[in-house]
Amino acid sequence: MEKTELTGKILVICGPSGGGKSTLVTLIFKFFKSLFTFSVSTTTRSPRKKDIAGTTYNFCDYNTFFEMVHKKFFLEWQMVYEGVFYGTSVEAINKTLESGATPILDIDVKGAENLKQRYKDKVIVIFISLQKNVLETLRDRLVKRQDTSEETIDERLKRALFEIDLGEKIADYVVYNNKETTREGLWGQVRPILEKEFVLQVEQEAVT
Repeated sequence: MEKTELTGKILVICGPSGGGKSTLVTLIFKFFKSLFTFSVSTTTRSPRKKDIAGTTYNFCDYNTFFEMVHKKFFLEWQMVYEGVFYGTSVEAINKTLESGATPILDIDVKGAENLKQRYKDKVIVIFISLQKNVLETLRDRLVKRQDTSEETIDERLKRALFEIDLGEKIADYVVYNNKETTREGLWGQVRPILEKEFVLQVEQEAVT
């Protein structure tokens, strides 16, 4: 894949499905809204009940997705589940960086690994992990969504084990969102990371 140069840092949030990525993104925008912009991924999966096209994801069919791949539309793309593809728009990332904001990507751990290998310290990866002995917590969260079949839940739990092993190896920071973790507890782990990597940097630039 041809490498696109990045003019600034990007923040990648990754972790198992149902692990709390959306919750974390919501918290980031609550406290640091002016500094970050969410990058909407493109996917071939079917929309869920709570999805809003163009806000949660851009939805397209398989043929359209691979036309975009051929035209180098994506900064990175992956098959996350069998026959289900996700990609990150180069144009969206560049527009955000040009505006002075930091893009937030909610992507698969393999996509995060690829970006980290290609762009090194310009990509800050926060991995939301679960202790392997509490994966039933993840099952409970997926069941409560009421938009996922039992077969799909089992597939995601198997993938979660793979993602935890890889994510904890490649991430710059690992935070934990287990059964007893509150929103405040999750934010308490993440806020110091953002202040170190992004917010304090912005404040220093403003001073100088």
